[in-house]
Amino acid sequence: MAWKRLYWDLTFVPLGIVISTVYHCWLLVMIKKQPQRTSIGVSNTGQSMWVAAMLKENDKKNVLAVQSLRNSLMGSSLVASSSFLICCGLLAFTSTISDKRELVLTNLNQVEVSHKSAILILAFMAVFFLQTLSITYLNQLALAINTLILPETRITVEQLLMMLDKGILLSIIGNRLFFTAMPLVLWIYSPVLVFGSTCAVVAVLYITDIVPRKKTVGYENNENREVVAP
Repeated sequence: MAWKRLYWDLTFVPLGIVISTVYHCWLLVMIKKQPQRTSIGVSNTGQSMWVAAMLKENDKKNVLAVQSLRNSLMGSSLVASSSFLICCGLLAFTSTISDKRELVLTNLNQVEVSHKSAILILAFMAVFFLQTLSITYLNQLALAINTLILPETRITVEQLLMMLDKGILLSIIGNRLFFTAMPLVLWIYSPVLVFGSTCAVVAVLYITDIVPRKKTVGYENNENREVVAP
């Protein structure tokens, strides 16, 4: 029975990780070659334009700039907090089974569960680390973006773009690692669940990552009441 569990662990779990890795490698190629076909590519294209728009008449848009960055900070904070809570939950779960020989639902002993929990904790701690770095860069950007209007400032637009790019990039990597690690939580119960949930997560990510091709949408013009195709 132990050899059968080991065979399933060495088959379905690496296969799920490979599927997620291959998908993200393909997505990276799409971002490089066809950025307008991916939501990440579209977002990256608009980052420099957003900084330029916020710096134009900054005295009127300074609050808007900080609020926009606050939304990104809240997203990174949510993922970082969730990762930390999952790590705490895994530690608590591992400690509660120390006196039991095997788990009822999984037939795993304490050593096997501890090893799997350790791998999960490392993955989610990496997510926490990446999201914390992203929050650091975005906080620096929120403080610096409104200082360019001062004549004595030494901050340049290129430095602002660098902080924004690093903050967004670290957040994206952390989110993708979080999505990859979430199915591994089911590894404690069954490696088949890991494979199935990974395929489901990749399918959902594909739907959200790929931008549909442009379609002609008609609308009614108020002046002449005619349908105009943009």
